[in-house]
Amino acid sequence: MILNNICFRDYETGSKNKYKCQPIQLAAVMIDLKRLEVIEDSLFESTLKPFFTDEECEKHGVDPIEDEALKKNGFTREELKDAPDPKLVWQNYCDYLKNYNLKGKGGGKWDAPSVGGYNNSNFDNQIDVRMCEKYGPKLDEWGGWSIYHPFNNFDAMQQVQNMFHAKKINPFNSISMDAMPEYFGYSTEN
Repeated sequence: MILNNICFRDYETGSKNKYKCQPIQLAAVMIDLKRLEVIEDSLFESTLKPFFTDEECEKHGVDPIEDEALKKNGFTREELKDAPDPKLVWQNYCDYLKNYNLKGKGGGKWDAPSVGGYNNSNFDNQIDVRMCEKYGPKLDEWGGWSIYHPFNNFDAMQQVQNMFHAKKINPFNSISMDAMPEYFGYSTEN
């Protein structure tokens, strides 16, 4: 059995609608599945410049940036005005993924990193699909992507739901990225 690397990635977005939100930050790190360790120097992180005016958002079919999202994500409009263009960030991210293909930059989708995250199946994957459709590489005829392994998808939120479906871990019964570290006694700072 071949064990592909796992790319744990996360988006910060300017609104909650996975079909229309603007990604404002993309971060990823690679896990060597054979060693179960983070691959040294494998961090990818970039902000993405969003559209700010209602006219631009309407033209591109995206939601405007919401103040509540900025507060939660810790960004300001001023910081994001200087962020790189999303197309450039996406191209850099796709090149980053190729570096961790088991057969190198020319390797195919079966040797591409698997994708992982927290609530990525329900949220982040939809943003990846939108980015592929807009900037490439296009999805195949079945809606599959070539940047990640075709069907290996590790969603830590699903694993947490399986473990804690019958246990209330806080007064709100939340299993968010903030709730889990608190439950296990870890800091949620940063």
